[in-house]
Amino acid sequence: MPERLRPMLARARTASEAGDHRAAARGYYEAADKARSVELLGELAFCLRHGAQHSIENDQLRLALDAAEEAMSVYEQTETDKSLNFANTARLIALAMEGMERSHEARPYWEEARDIYDINGVKAGVDECDAHLSAATD
Repeated sequence: MPERLRPMLARARTASEAGDHRAAARGYYEAADKARSVELLGELAFCLRHGAQHSIENDQLRLALDAAEEAMSVYEQTETDKSLNFANTARLIALAMEGMERSHEARPYWEEARDIYDINGVKAGVDECDAHLSAATD
């Protein structure tokens, strides 16, 4: 991470470790704003993804969805292959959508995340996706 983001990310990580999801999200979004302003796309996506995770933990689903969708857009622009970062972001979009009672819209994100986890041998990711996909059909 570039030096100018380190203090913001350190505060966000400290809040995360303390279980303060609201402060952690705020810290990651602050770092995302800085990364966006200096066009550090990889760092922007990272910060947005982690902010979205903490926003979900804090039940701020609209904020989480917006951040995860922006992160997904950045990954689509910057990555030639769909990485675990992409899968993790798809997972966050799906979780936020489910929390907003939009399970039918979440399904393609669960499917995409599952495929990437499967290709990369991430069994826990595959299992989580399968559980959500199965619950959506029940």
